[in-house]
Amino acid sequence: MRRLKILVWNVKPSYLYYLAQCPHEFYLPYKSSRQGDYAGKGTPMEWPRNVAEVPAEKVHDLKLDAVIFQSPEQYMNEQYEILSEEQQMLPKIYLEHQLPSENV
Repeated sequence: MRRLKILVWNVKPSYLYYLAQCPHEFYLPYKSSRQGDYAGKGTPMEWPRNVAEVPAEKVHDLKLDAVIFQSPEQYMNEQYEILSEEQQMLPKIYLEHQLPSENV
């Protein structure tokens, strides 16, 4: 199986750590503030070698295969701010790892 190049935001480090055990390449966007979804690797932990940080303003230069969203903000807004038009056409997965707070 070919290793996929996947963009994913670091919402919960421990959750992402286990997701990154998959045999694919994961790219985490970060901004200089290193706040919220743009913390990159964030916490100092032993990340697998297949996890890399990328400045948010350089995401549009990546050759990606898929995008994983973990929040409504990422899906509704942030993808249009950092992804190129070509990347916006890639396969996308919305993977909510917490139950929504609103009425389901």
